[in-house]
Amino acid sequence: MVASKRFNEVLSSLAVIQAYLILAWELKYLSHAKASELSTRIEEIQKQLHGWQRWFKTQCLNCVKVQGQNK
Repeated sequence: MVASKRFNEVLSSLAVIQAYLILAWELKYLSHAKASELSTRIEEIQKQLHGWQRWFKTQCLNCVKVQGQNK
């Protein structure tokens, strides 16, 4: 499924960004406050993506069931 693959790619990219964020914080490029704020935003985006992914899978399963009943 193309959409599921895309969700996983985006979630993987966010994990990489979060790792770079932690590295930047450890190297003192980011303050504690800014690192915390950005980390919170990334976590919120990840939660939203997981929600969309669950919704999309549910919609796809419903479409398959409806198509199967129409045959």
